[in-house]
Amino acid sequence: MKKLILLRHGESQWNLENRFTGWTDVELTKKGEGEARESGRLIKKENLLIDTVHTSLLKRANNTMHICLSEMEIDSNDITIKYDWRLNERHYGALQGLNKSETAKKYGDEQVHIWRRSYTTPPPALDYDDKRHPRFDNKYSKLNNNDLPLSECLEDTVKRFLPYWNEYIKKDLEGGKNVLIVAHGNSLRALVKFLDNVSDDEILKLNIPTGSPLIYELDKDLQTLHDRWITMCKKLPRATYPSKVLDEMNKSSLILRDLFNDSFTSIVVDDETLYYQLKEYVQEIAPKQESIVKLHKDESPIFEKFGVERQIKTSFGQNVSMAKGAYLVIEHTEALHVIDVNSGKKVDSKKNQEANALAVNKISVEEVARQLRLRDMGGIIVVDFIDLQNAKNRKIIYDSMIEAMKTDKAKHHILPLSKFGLMQITRQRVRPEMKIDTQEKCPMCAGNGKIDSSLLLIETIENKIENLSTTQKGEIVIATHPFIESYINKGWFFNSISHKWSKKFNRKVIIKSDERLHLLQYSVVN
Repeated sequence: MKKLILLRHGESQWNLENRFTGWTDVELTKKGEGEARESGRLIKKENLLIDTVHTSLLKRANNTMHICLSEMEIDSNDITIKYDWRLNERHYGALQGLNKSETAKKYGDEQVHIWRRSYTTPPPALDYDDKRHPRFDNKYSKLNNNDLPLSECLEDTVKRFLPYWNEYIKKDLEGGKNVLIVAHGNSLRALVKFLDNVSDDEILKLNIPTGSPLIYELDKDLQTLHDRWITMCKKLPRATYPSKVLDEMNKSSLILRDLFNDSFTSIVVDDETLYYQLKEYVQEIAPKQESIVKLHKDESPIFEKFGVERQIKTSFGQNVSMAKGAYLVIEHTEALHVIDVNSGKKVDSKKNQEANALAVNKISVEEVARQLRLRDMGGIIVVDFIDLQNAKNRKIIYDSMIEAMKTDKAKHHILPLSKFGLMQITRQRVRPEMKIDTQEKCPMCAGNGKIDSSLLLIETIENKIENLSTTQKGEIVIATHPFIESYINKGWFFNSISHKWSKKFNRKVIIKSDERLHLLQYSVVN
């Protein structure tokens, strides 16, 4: 679900003085600066990641944007910012600079109201030689004078804003980006009119306050959730006290809102109430995919059925296993996070040391990027890859890491590998870092000692067998604790884990029991 955040600039000096501002460049007041800071805090509180900002050429909007980003701890140099005159405020023509109350006394309240609020009637136009004409401002020197307005009604503002929406903002949203627009009361009203399909008469009643972010959730077709609001309004007349007519999304729906896309093939829920809530939500945002929401009815716990528990133990421990016996060691300190890449015993005798190191490092890149997202590791991360002597190979790993991190919505910066094999990454933390204790109490001594998760043992043994199958011939014999031997050999012969290993590695695999071994120990007999 894409996010579009609309923000009108904070109070300007001419807002305070009750003057028609239009395209005149004026500063923010102290109150306006405070409104910009508060807007940044509100957006940050919602955990919204901004990918692109669009703003006008007027400094009251530009200053609001920079203050807001600073409050969100986003460096303006690390984000795409697009400036364009088509996001400017409506041009008030000859009224610009005049006090609104004094103008009403001179021309009458009704006439000034028409100039200010009529959708199709513009205020009196500027003379072409008036020094307030935009052609005398360097900001517009590259534009054709015929494109520069001498006065505008709201209809004119809509006509200049919507082509920019279609050409730039819409494409950013369709590219999966969250977009912040910092603009002005009338240019934002022009967009709201389009997004919410507001009539010409109704849009005149809409007032967008300064410094208050308006957040739109857009589906894949860039449609808003305006219908949800309409549904609520229809419920109000027949609602009895006390009753709920609209509530916030539950946590599961919020997760779907941020992650759901066309690649989802199944959503399984083990709570019947939540099942209907999610089914209704998916029906709203993607009716064709409603059928992928399923209720888990098996007696076995849902995490056990789909192997989630094992994945958690695998992914959040200090050691993270990867393919071919390679693994990561992840350590956390006050100052930084350190990820050490280890090959285990993954060595291809047909390759030299450099080729083997490159192969392990390439496997590690995807897992490192995945771990950063899973644990939401922020700050400074140092990855110690296996040393590569060839500069071209170091460049391959650097390019692979950039590619692997493209799907990471958190702001990040990656430095090339040093000659010592170290890669430095800085990453913005979106939420508190995920830390899960994957160790278990030792079942042998029943004391305070802890051991690595028993769920990982079978996977560890399988990785060991895979390595042995590439380095030795003949049958492979592994000794384990009797409980483990019984588990691996249980069931009919053709259904046992040991038989599946034999078939997978095209090698006879024999699992023997050895009472001398600890529950989670194993040894290679031959």
